[in-house]
Amino acid sequence: MSIPKKALGHVRVLDMSQFTPGPLCAQILGDLGAEVIKIERPNGNDDRRATPLVRGFGVYYALNNRDKKTVTLNLKQAKGADLLRQLVGRADILIENYRPGFLAQLGLGYDDLRKANPKLIMISVTGFGQTGPYKDRGGFDMIAQAVGGLMSLNGDADDPPLKAGTSTAAMVTGLNAAIGALAALQHRDRTGEGQWIDVALLDSAVSQIEADLPYFGLTGDVLPRVGNRRLYSAPANVFKATDGFVYIAPGVDAIWKRLCRVIGRADLADHPDYLTNEARIRRVEDVERVVQEWVTPRNKDEVVALLVEAEVPCGVVNDVREVLDDPQVGARQMVVTASHPTMGDMPVPGQPLKMSGTPLKSGRMVFDPGQHNSEVYGELLNLTLDELQSLQKAGVI
Repeated sequence: MSIPKKALGHVRVLDMSQFTPGPLCAQILGDLGAEVIKIERPNGNDDRRATPLVRGFGVYYALNNRDKKTVTLNLKQAKGADLLRQLVGRADILIENYRPGFLAQLGLGYDDLRKANPKLIMISVTGFGQTGPYKDRGGFDMIAQAVGGLMSLNGDADDPPLKAGTSTAAMVTGLNAAIGALAALQHRDRTGEGQWIDVALLDSAVSQIEADLPYFGLTGDVLPRVGNRRLYSAPANVFKATDGFVYIAPGVDAIWKRLCRVIGRADLADHPDYLTNEARIRRVEDVERVVQEWVTPRNKDEVVALLVEAEVPCGVVNDVREVLDDPQVGARQMVVTASHPTMGDMPVPGQPLKMSGTPLKSGRMVFDPGQHNSEVYGELLNLTLDELQSLQKAGVI
C-alpha cells in the first residue's frame, strides 16, 4: 500500500497558542501534513480546562489539538527561553497568541527569534492586532463580533443584537492565519525569507460584514437586522413544518416561478406584484404567508422532497444530532471520530478540503501535557534522560 502524499510533509510547526484561532491554524497545517509540536506550560494550558467540560476536560482543546506532539516549557525561566530558541532553530512556523510585547519582554519576540532562524515564519494572533489604539486590550470572539459589527447584523430589528451561534470571528481568524502561513511558506521557498504575520480577531470580524459596509458607504444608510430573512431576496426564511423547520430560498425570479407551481399558486408566478425579486421584497410578509400555508400541513421531508424535485433551493434545519445522521454529511466524511484518554471517543468535524493528490488527514488523538517531552527534546535537541529529569525537577519543563 502506498503512503498518501502530504502537502506540508516537510514543515514543522510550533504551536504556543491557546483557545480557538491559533490552535485551529495549527490543526489545519497539521491536517495538511505538517508536524505540529504543542508547547504548553508545565501544568498544561488554561484551554485544557475551558468549558464545556466532559469528565473534567475541555472539549474545545480536544477539538483543535489533535495529533499534536505535546511538550511542556516554562518560558519565564532562562533555560526555558533557551530551549524555545533551540526549537525555533529547527522549525518552520511558530504560532503564538500572547498580548503584544509579552514575548519581546522575555527576549523571545520576532526580532529575537529570527536570529535563531532567519527563515522563521511567526504568526501572532491577538484580539486587536499588534498596532492601533486597542492593541493592548484582551479580546475573545464575542468581543470581536461586537466591536467589528457582526453582532449588529444578527437578530430581529426590534430585539438586541445577537452573537453568531459559533465563534465565527475566532474561526475565521484561524483560517486567515493558515492562509497567511501557506503564503509565507511559498514566499520563503522562493526567496529564503521568513516573515511575521499579524492576525487579529477584530480584523476577521470586520472582513465578514459583506455588502453592509459598501452599502453604507454608498448610501449613508445602515441596513436593518432582518432575522432569518435575506435583505436582498424574497422569500428567504425558515418555515415551520409539522416536525421541524425548513429553509426555503428560491433566490431568483425563474426559481420563484417554479416554487409557485409546486405550492399550487401558479397565479402568482407572473403577477406584477410578485414578478421580480424587488417586488417580492416589498411584499415579503404576504409572500412568506403564502409559502407557510403550503408548508404547514406537511412534514419537513415531504417539503424538501417536493421542492428538490422542482429544483427549488431548500434544506431542513438540522440540529447537531441530525447533522450526525445526515446522509450527505456522512457521504462527505464530514464527521470523524477522535479519541481522548479521559473523555473517550468523540465526533469531530472532518475535512472540508477534498484534495485528490495530497488528501488531508483528520487528527484523531489528543495527548496529555508533556507526553512527548522525551521524544521532542531528545531527538530534536539531543537532551539526555538525566538532563530532562533535571529540567523537570527545576520546573523548566
